[in-house]
Amino acid sequence: MAAAALDEDGGPPLRSPRDDNTAPRSQRLAAVAVLAEREPRLSAVQRLALVDAAAWWMTDPDGGHELAHALIDGACSDPVTTQHVYLTLITPPQPD
Repeated sequence: MAAAALDEDGGPPLRSPRDDNTAPRSQRLAAVAVLAEREPRLSAVQRLALVDAAAWWMTDPDGGHELAHALIDGACSDPVTTQHVYLTLITPPQPD
């Protein structure tokens, strides 16, 4: 479900990107996977919504990263999980 919702080529995004700096699908899926592992109390839809909203906020040039981090922190039960999710969203994937 997460892969389909984050499909960049197969339909409209869940939220409109502010620009081309939105985290790529692979990073967003990885962040959803971190939440699935570390925050089982969140439903799949909640994990997807959280990651999508955080990625969208990160494109705001006026404090977007701080707002994204606050959003993730508010949903996570552990600060370590917050950091894992945030770092997953901001760290570019390594080329194969």
